[in-house]
Amino acid sequence: MKKVMSLIIVFLLILMQIEAVNAVTEDTSGTASAEVTLTTPTKLEQNTKTFTSVIYIGNIQNLGDNDYDKVVAYSATLGFDANIIESVKVEGKNGWSASYTNGAIVANTDNISSNQEMMQLTFTLKDNISANQINISLTNARISNSGTLAQDLSNITKTIAIETQTEEPNDDNKNETANNQVNETTNNEVTNTASKNNSTTNNSTKTTNSLNAISTNTTASARKVTSLPKAGLENTIIIAVIILAIIGIFSAIRTKSIKTK
Repeated sequence: MKKVMSLIIVFLLILMQIEAVNAVTEDTSGTASAEVTLTTPTKLEQNTKTFTSVIYIGNIQNLGDNDYDKVVAYSATLGFDANIIESVKVEGKNGWSASYTNGAIVANTDNISSNQEMMQLTFTLKDNISANQINISLTNARISNSGTLAQDLSNITKTIAIETQTEEPNDDNKNETANNQVNETTNNEVTNTASKNNSTTNNSTKTTNSLNAISTNTTASARKVTSLPKAGLENTIIIAVIILAIIGIFSAIRTKSIKTK
């Protein structure tokens, strides 16, 4: 009797050990996992109005083959600067349904598959933004099903650069610039011509004044030269008259002297 009881106890212990090993094996092999990423543009032109991003599910491990294992839900908090982004539209892809409310993204599918797009996010930017970059983040993300998939995902942050463009002048600006250059050149030429004319006029005036001065001096000199011969002629006549008078007087005296004798 004692031997029978001992055999029963040993058998029960063996069964308990087998169950414990099976339980550990099931827990280890039954843990499911998935990879979720966010793709965005790396840069945008300054005047871009909209751009899109994609939430992508990659490798899935140990999910299970049952239909209920493929029913999966995803949730996350979408972060961005509301001073730059005006609105966001979230659309499910490849059998995923998705909604977006007050920063919260909720999505689910009845038949999950690896390596496919889960959702597309369309961002609309505000007008006349002055920022040089945009930051997009997914935080508090979790993916799970009713079985062994219950995974908290790492936070994701993406930075998108905004390229500053140098504005080129349009045709009107080019024409205006050309007209300004032509007008400036014309004004400079007119100014230079006026300066040359003023200089020429001044030089002509100076030359005329010099010629007038020379003419005046020449006339005065001519007058002086002309008046000198006239004065000399009058003096010669007077001297001649005096000499004739003296000769006449001597002749008269001599005549009287001859008659007296």
